[in-house]
Amino acid sequence: ADQIGGLTELDLLASAMRVKEDALINRVWTSSHTMALNRVADGLHRSCGWEPARIHEYLRPLVESIPGMGYSTGEGS
Repeated sequence: ADQIGGLTELDLLASAMRVKEDALINRVWTSSHTMALNRVADGLHRSCGWEPARIHEYLRPLVESIPGMGYSTGEGS
């Protein structure tokens, strides 16, 4: 994987999983979780060239696997 700005695609995907695991362990979703996932999404887009649709395809099931959580793209979906 390409390494850009010190983070690889794998690092970013692992970070997203850590956010999910933290939310599951603590049984709460906080604004910190949202901000962390937004940073992951930004890194995937800027550093790894992922298009927004691909980012949402990855993050939606990750977030929705957390009981009681829904996923919003911020674009009405």
